[in-house]
Amino acid sequence: MRWDVIGLVLGWTIRVVCIPLSVVGIFSFYVEGQEYAIKTYLIPLILAAFVSQWFINKSQNSNSTQRVRDREAFASVALGWIPVIALGSMPFWLGGTFYGPYDLISNDASFVEVLHGLLYSWFESMSGFT
Repeated sequence: MRWDVIGLVLGWTIRVVCIPLSVVGIFSFYVEGQEYAIKTYLIPLILAAFVSQWFINKSQNSNSTQRVRDREAFASVALGWIPVIALGSMPFWLGGTFYGPYDLISNDASFVEVLHGLLYSWFESMSGFT
């Protein structure tokens, strides 16, 4: 299995998912305000930009001139769900749809409620991408 090809596909997959997330973030900036848009969308976008660039840089250092085979395609799809769903769940968790880390900091929620919020946001993101 050629992990460099899988890393390249994962990096570009994360980068492509950032496009609609940034569009929603810009819309949220005008509708909800600057603070909400920054804490809900900018943090996941910056994290995703660094992760995708790391995957792409790591993969371009090797010689990956061959095409994607079935094995790499299957692994890329299976492994691609994890970062895509994680990226999609962050606005739910950080934006206040469910209990998130900001609620824990302000003592509005317990640690267990924040973990439940993470689980609920993961579920919503998974159902949205499916």
